[in-house]
Amino acid sequence: MAMDIAEQIRQNLPRNPTETVPLIDDYCSFYRSLFSDVRNYEYFKYLHLGLILTVKRKSLPGISKIVNVSSQGLHHFQDLRKP
Repeated sequence: MAMDIAEQIRQNLPRNPTETVPLIDDYCSFYRSLFSDVRNYEYFKYLHLGLILTVKRKSLPGISKIVNVSSQGLHHFQDLRKP
C-alpha cells in the first residue's frame, strides 16, 4: 500500500517519482538507483517517453513541449550518483 505524501514528509522520506506510462515506468525502474534526486529520475523517464512518442522534433525543447516539462530540466537530468 502506498504511503500518502503527508506521512512521507513527516518521516522525512523522499517522495515517489511521478508515474508516466507502464512501459516507461517498468523500463526505467531498472535505472532508479543511478539517480540521487527523484526529479532527475523523473526527467530521465520523460526523456524516454519523448523518444518513443511519434513527434516530428526529437530535440530536448521539442520533447519538453510534448511531455509538458522544462527543457532545462531535461538538459540537466544527468546528475547521477557518484560511485
